[in-house]
Amino acid sequence: MSIKKVIAIGLVTGAVGYVLVKQKIDKLTKQFDSIKILPTGLSALKLDWNDFKPQLKFNCDLSFANPLTDSFEINGVVAKLQRIIILDATGKAIGVATPNVGKIVVPANGNYTLRNVPFVLDLQGSIINIVNYKLLTLKNLKFEAIVSILGAEYKIR
Repeated sequence: MSIKKVIAIGLVTGAVGYVLVKQKIDKLTKQFDSIKILPTGLSALKLDWNDFKPQLKFNCDLSFANPLTDSFEINGVVAKLQRIIILDATGKAIGVATPNVGKIVVPANGNYTLRNVPFVLDLQGSIINIVNYKLLTLKNLKFEAIVSILGAEYKIR
């Protein structure tokens, strides 16, 4: 086989691979707005200090709800769940988890529960929110997941 044929086959294979990966990325990014993240369980509460700032560490079970007719899949090859951020009512980050999970499959019209995600919550920021808003409830909190797809980061809110 000549070098020209090898190069031609390589270019065609690369182009087909690019198109398939691009379609997968487009499908995932369109699904992000529909996926909802809800806390379902809390465990292992621990108060800790970091640079003289109080932190609350805990594990939380998170449920990913998919109302779509297509399944939502994050596989470690193309996409990876990097971070989950807890936001207050104003959109300020008060807690973060870095699960770095590579495989999540949420079936169509179904749920998937990610168990024991370790969170670190900034108590100083939380106390300020309680004083400002008088009440901090789960309804006021929003969860935002950061998914990395081939190096680019996308948000699931």
